Amino acid sequence: TVSYQDFLQTDAAINPGNSGGPLMNLRGEVVGLNTAIASSSGGNDGIGFSIPIKMVMAVAEQLVEKGVVVRAYLGVPMAIRFNAESARRLGLRRLQGARVSQVTPASPAAQAKVLVDDVILEFNGTPITDDNQLVNLVSLTSVGKTVPVIVYRRGQKLQIDITLTDRERFEGTDKQ
Repeated sequence: TVSYQDFLQTDAAINPGNSGGPLMNLRGEVVGLNTAIASSSGGNDGIGFSIPIKMVMAVAEQLVEKGVVVRAYLGVPMAIRFNAESARRLGLRRLQGARVSQVTPASPAAQAKVLVDDVILEFNGTPITDDNQLVNLVSLTSVGKTVPVIVYRRGQKLQIDITLTDRERFEGTDKQ
């Protein structure tokens, strides 16, 4: 599903029928799996998109080990209109992180006492630049893993440890 990963944008020619091929860097290393093209003519003259190899490998490993892909769940829908102005209103010097717009009841975030208007600055040691990055990081994390999350709340940075659960328990409620 498109909502679970970021894509690499490429100018590599992707035609109908050849998606699934490798996207390689200049050293011959596979960095992505060619997936789609946005083209006004339907040909290969548009912008190509590839799934990053880290996501490909995580999915492949789960399919081999379990036969299904299990995605972790945090339970924090993000604020769609989080911009520099709203970041300043919350007390941040610059736009960073992902602002929580609600907390799904009984979710890992609710159990860890994440609050609406918290800004997630770091997830498991990785600084968060936006909500898409957070979705990707959560999706790549093992179900049941406890991760440190740094949030900005009312002028302070706090570390909250959150144990992620299986998305299947909450499927359809939000995307994080």
